[in-house]
This record gives sequence, structure tokens and C-alpha cells, in this order.
Amino acid sequence: MVKSSGVSAATASVAGVDVGAAWQSAPHPVLVISPSGVVRAVNDAAAPLFPAMRAGAPFDDAPARWLADAHQRFTDPLRPDDGGPARGPVGDRSFEARPSRAENGDVVWWLVDDTARRSAEDALRAERERTGFLAQASTELLASLNVGRCMDVTARLAAQHLADAAVVVTPPSGRRWAVSFCGPDGGGVVRDKAVADPASVPGLAEALQGFPPPRTVALDRPGGRAGLGQAVRAR
Repeated sequence: MVKSSGVSAATASVAGVDVGAAWQSAPHPVLVISPSGVVRAVNDAAAPLFPAMRAGAPFDDAPARWLADAHQRFTDPLRPDDGGPARGPVGDRSFEARPSRAENGDVVWWLVDDTARRSAEDALRAERERTGFLAQASTELLASLNVGRCMDVTARLAAQHLADAAVVVTPPSGRRWAVSFCGPDGGGVVRDKAVADPASVPGLAEALQGFPPPRTVALDRPGGRAGLGQAVRAR
């Protein structure tokens, strides 16, 4: 029998490799789970991630529900899994888990912390979306010199990408303010004329001056109140 803390004789050989002390102190978290979903072993790196997990306990009770589901799929004889990686959170970290079968039928799950990589991918995706939005906005706004059409484009793009709804307001003609409103669906734009004192709407006077950026405010208009996702000065 191989003597190792937390590792039973049943798990002394995993895929033909001795899983004694060297396996127990592996740098990556490792879990050994039976086909029926019983925890066989938890190595030293996995213990802090799963402090309540013990050998002999059901793996279905694991805090990483996504990993328990992946194990069930991998061991389901009616739905054979291709052994691809599973991904999900453990606490505030993100992990990729890869399975391999032991000689006795148990499944060895090797976990790799991919939090930094996922964060970088999310940041890259956000930057690509931002760049795509700026390119779209530039193309559509430069397509016309008509102030009304530019207002409509600005309201629609803001409602689609930046806020739940948007109102674009131009400097006044007398006491009447031209506004273009687009609702949460990002569809049709409604043009209207509003009679209002900009000082009565917090942030509107500053927004019409162009800088500093305005806070989210509200504007009275026929049919109710609409959130100002962004108020811009149209020239």
C-alpha cells in the first residue's frame, strides 16, 4: 500500500502512474472521483479550494456545480463525453478542468487556474466591441451633415450600446429644444420639441456646454419621463 496523506490504496495508481506523495503535492489542484460520483482523493493544492470536500463524500455536494455536472456527463455511458475541458468558477477564481481515466475506472480531474487568461480575453473582447462601436458610430455620423439625422443616429447608437434609453438634445431655438429619443429596444427614434428651462433638469445645462460629461438625468417629455443616457451638443 502506498502511504500518503488523503490518498487511499484504491487511488494509488492513476492511469498507471504512482499517485503517492508526488501526486499529492502536485502544483495543480487534482480531484479523483469515482464513476458514481464519490470523492476518492483531494490533493494538497485542491484542499484550500474545496475545504469541505472529503474522501468518501458525494461529489454532487461540491461547491463547483459546473464541475460536478461535467463529471456526470463524462461518466454517462449513454452520453459519452469527448473528454474536453470544463470551465467554471471556484470562489473568485476561474478554472479549466481536464479529465483522465484511471485504470480502476475513477476519473482524475486536473484543474488549472485560468483567471488571468480569462480576464485578458474579456478585456480584449471589450476593447474589440468598443473599437467596433466607435467605427460604426464614426461611419454613420459622417454619412450625413444633417443635424436631425445625426441626432437620430446618436440616440439610436447610445440606446443600443451605452444605455437603456437615450435622449439627444440640441441648443434651443427660443425656449423650444429639439430632442431625439430612442427607447430600450434600440429601434425607432422619436423626434420631439420640448419646452423647458435647462436649469430645471440637473446636468442638462452642463451637457449642452459640451464639458464636463453630464450625469444621468431625466427629462420631462410627452408620455412620461425618459432617462438621458447621454446628452450631446449638436452643432
